[in-house]
Amino acid sequence: MENTNNQTTLPIIYQRKRKIINLILFSFLLLFLAIPVGATLTSPVSSGYDLELKLDPEYPSANQTVSVKVELYGLAIEKYEILWSIDGVLKKRGIGQKEFFFQTGNWGENIILTVQINTPNNGQLQKQLQITPTEVDLIWEANTYTPPFYKGKALNSSKAIVNVTVLPNFIDKNGQKIPNEKLIYNWQEDWKVKGNQSGYGKSTFSLEGPQTNRSKSIKVTVTSLDGALKAEKSISFRAISPEIVFYKQDPLLGVLYNTAIKGEYNFGENEEIKIMASPFFFSPQNEINYNWTMNGQTMNISNNEIILRQPDGQTGSAQIALKIQNMDSILQFTDSNFIINFGNNTD
Repeated sequence: MENTNNQTTLPIIYQRKRKIINLILFSFLLLFLAIPVGATLTSPVSSGYDLELKLDPEYPSANQTVSVKVELYGLAIEKYEILWSIDGVLKKRGIGQKEFFFQTGNWGENIILTVQINTPNNGQLQKQLQITPTEVDLIWEANTYTPPFYKGKALNSSKAIVNVTVLPNFIDKNGQKIPNEKLIYNWQEDWKVKGNQSGYGKSTFSLEGPQTNRSKSIKVTVTSLDGALKAEKSISFRAISPEIVFYKQDPLLGVLYNTAIKGEYNFGENEEIKIMASPFFFSPQNEINYNWTMNGQTMNISNNEIILRQPDGQTGSAQIALKIQNMDSILQFTDSNFIINFGNNTD
């Protein structure tokens, strides 16, 4: 009896398994029939194309004429109709019209630029840009020495510290100028992001300038907190050689910065003069070495002042020369000279 029961149980289990397998196969068949051949579960074909709009300039200013070009990678659009609109108003249309010119509004006034491409197979392709005028200026000044009352700019000699300041003009949607300290700044030096000097409110950037005969590039990207306004600006500058300018010191008036000694100086009778050498564009915090010579002979003077007297009963001329060296920066050096005429030799 026990063997007979086993023989009858096994076929029943086998039949149940066959039914389950058939049910699964039938379900897959129904699913296959429900999906049409060639259909996918992705977005429509037209959304697979990426329209790109290129502005020139990239960040327009107020009331400025701007060129915009549309590009579509993967699809030749020269043979299709292209429509350009400003704030919903059609401005231009035509076959292959890939470029469009428009004018920005006033500060804080945004416009909506729309491009639409009509294609027979992929439908309408469209892209919009919101454009709000922005402006950024960069000014820089080197931390180098210039004499009192000097009206020019402090220039950068080799490896001098340079300070760059950005002056943004960002107007919000309410017509209010956004304060400089409430913007985000991203600084780059020679195309490398300087994260320690970038961030909220960091509108000033300091760097060690380039070496002689080399240049450096500085770029800043300014963005509003909400990301609606953005602008970029870049500058580059080269290191210059320092200069020496000689000035006469008057006993009563002091240094006569309004009159430099150039080329030659003619002594008056029994005259004694005190001359100061002003080292333009040297880093002020470093040690400066002065080396004076007269007709090639070293003079025992180690500062930037020299006193000259006319020899009694003698006529002639002499060359006064000075070499200046920054002892902490070997590439900051320069030299200059002038001729003194005394007695009757004043030609």
